[in-house]
Amino acid sequence: MEDIRSYNVGGSDYAKHSIQPWDIWEYVADPWRADIIKRILRTKKCSLWDKLFHPDTCDSRMNDYKKIRHILLKIRDLFEKDYVFAESLKCFKEKDKMYDNIYDYCDVIASTYHLSYYETAILDRMLRYPNEDYYIETSLEYIDILMEVEEHNTPKLIKFCNKLVKLFNR
Repeated sequence: MEDIRSYNVGGSDYAKHSIQPWDIWEYVADPWRADIIKRILRTKKCSLWDKLFHPDTCDSRMNDYKKIRHILLKIRDLFEKDYVFAESLKCFKEKDKMYDNIYDYCDVIASTYHLSYYETAILDRMLRYPNEDYYIETSLEYIDILMEVEEHNTPKLIKFCNKLVKLFNR
């Protein structure tokens, strides 16, 4: 029988991690938070060539951040309509180790995926606080910061690479 955990379709690198978004989804009771968690953990492979000359083919972090923001706005809209989200399941099992609750595992996930402070904070809020709109607002603030950083750094990288290309073409 084929091991579906040993590979992934598309440019993401989930398969190289012992903990994959699917593992977490079993413990997150709503699709909105599950989708955000998937996008926080995703790292798309995109060659430098594609970033420079075919940026529309790369599913960049910026696209993930924009999608996360959109989903957070949907969650906020649901809060305004008095939607009640189900709590995450309390216990979480990774391989043979049992954690008392999935929240305790957030730091392990963050270090495994090399998440930034803000990405980790969003992940924590998605796992821990399903019915507190304050945490949706702070997550929106954090995603805005991540988008600003991504927007600021990408042009610098392209500018640097263009300088390198000019240097080599002399």
